[in-house]
Amino acid sequence: MSDGEQLCPLAHLAKTLPERVCAVYGSRAFSFQEMDAMAGGFQLWCRSRNLSAGDRLAVRLPPHPYWIPLLSACWRESIILVPLHTRQPASVLDHHVREVGAMAVLHEFPQIEPETVSTPYVDLSRPATLVFTSGSSGSAKTRVHSFGNHLVSAQGCRSRDQLQQGDSWLLSLPLYHMGGLAILFRCLLAGASVVFPEDNTPAEQLLCRGTCSHASLVPTQLHRLLDLSAVKPEGLPVKRVLIGGAAVEAGLLSRAYAGGWPVAASYGSTETASQVVSVPPGISPESARGSSGTCLPHADLKTSASGELLVRSESLCLGTWKEGSVIPLTDPGGWYHTGDIARTDQGWVHIDGRLDHMFISGGENVHPEQIENVLQGVCGREQVVVVAVPDAEFGHRPGAWVTGPLSQDDVGKWREELRNLLPGYMVPVGFRSLPEGNGLKPDRKALADAWR
Repeated sequence: MSDGEQLCPLAHLAKTLPERVCAVYGSRAFSFQEMDAMAGGFQLWCRSRNLSAGDRLAVRLPPHPYWIPLLSACWRESIILVPLHTRQPASVLDHHVREVGAMAVLHEFPQIEPETVSTPYVDLSRPATLVFTSGSSGSAKTRVHSFGNHLVSAQGCRSRDQLQQGDSWLLSLPLYHMGGLAILFRCLLAGASVVFPEDNTPAEQLLCRGTCSHASLVPTQLHRLLDLSAVKPEGLPVKRVLIGGAAVEAGLLSRAYAGGWPVAASYGSTETASQVVSVPPGISPESARGSSGTCLPHADLKTSASGELLVRSESLCLGTWKEGSVIPLTDPGGWYHTGDIARTDQGWVHIDGRLDHMFISGGENVHPEQIENVLQGVCGREQVVVVAVPDAEFGHRPGAWVTGPLSQDDVGKWREELRNLLPGYMVPVGFRSLPEGNGLKPDRKALADAWR
């Protein structure tokens, strides 16, 4: 073992907490010892396919506990795991596979027998994962993280999230996004278990069944949770519900917190290996001043002269993948320019939108997220997306997509309320119903193109 190596977290837990639950899938529980043996089996499977250090293994698999031993096997063999979107068309996936030069693609879990392999260590500095960004503002980009990047993020989040041995985190986000993948790292570091949804059971239903202590939700999922149960059921073991992935309307957070749900706004990105800002436990949305929280201990933040948020952290990705090389994303000072507009207020970090979402309407800068926050409070719909609509006189005007059917009465009422809350140039010129299957995170570019 060299100074840059560490015992694989799963192997450590198999020795120290062998019978503790590592993962839950329906009525089935998997111990750390069982999962460690499966990781050995996956190692031998990788070797039988002639996969070696630095090779890319693309994975298009549904959520299942076997993700944990597969991921651990890749760490041990220094194979770069590439999670693929499970709902994208084959043509897009084929392009991604070619782009990263994947040596193999897993569409289903192979038959694996538990095996014991020599004491497994992990190289902290080598690339461990290659994740595609959501691509909400254009084409998806690749981000490469080392095991060390993920470890720093998990360590920084663990204390803020109060994640301990015996806790359980609901896998409520896709594993092809960093938000879902980070849950596996946090739980392995803390000795906590991961609750995998069975048969696509919605996250809000599992939360209400009392199957977990922690969860990460996007605002759409929180909206559905409150529709299901506005008040947290008595005796439910949930103690931390992170809300992130998109701007969240302040009234929605306040309603959840008032109902006893321990919600906490957060902010992070694929590049930062998940959250770098979150609201500490026990702090209400009002006490947090409607912010995304305060900086976590593993990161440093500052804003540029233009208001752009800059992040520096050992959790930052190694860079972007390009033709077999990793191209760093940081400036000479080690700062990553997030593209998000932010401001700070006595340590509280407010995210006001994205630079690449901003458009100009009649000479005024318009940030769609600001309109979305107000509109969601007015219309109460599950999801709201504002896009730039071409306009001959003003250049662009805002147009709003919302979930559910629309009526003239609805639109008229919303316009009237919005005129009392927003400047005229920020009131949407039109409203349309979001298409079915839009997903938890909207594709803004596709919605802007569809408007035309």
